[in-house]
Amino acid sequence: MRLLHDRQLVPGRDVSLVSFCMDEIAQSYARPVTNVSPRPRAVSSAAMRLLFERLEGVDQAPRLELVAPEGLVRRVTTTLF
Repeated sequence: MRLLHDRQLVPGRDVSLVSFCMDEIAQSYARPVTNVSPRPRAVSSAAMRLLFERLEGVDQAPRLELVAPEGLVRRVTTTLF
């Protein structure tokens, strides 16, 4: 946002801006930012579940567990060209 401001570009008018951040942060700007949320609660829950499995002695092979980001939340910083 600062870089766009320094170049006198307005998000949603001159360029589209999409952020990878939590909804609360995206909404905190004067011009609410279009964003995709990394879902910190879902990531924390998955990590805690895996931790408790290990603490309880569940013997499993290492694995990769992904948490999909939530969908795009369109706000004023994107435009359809």
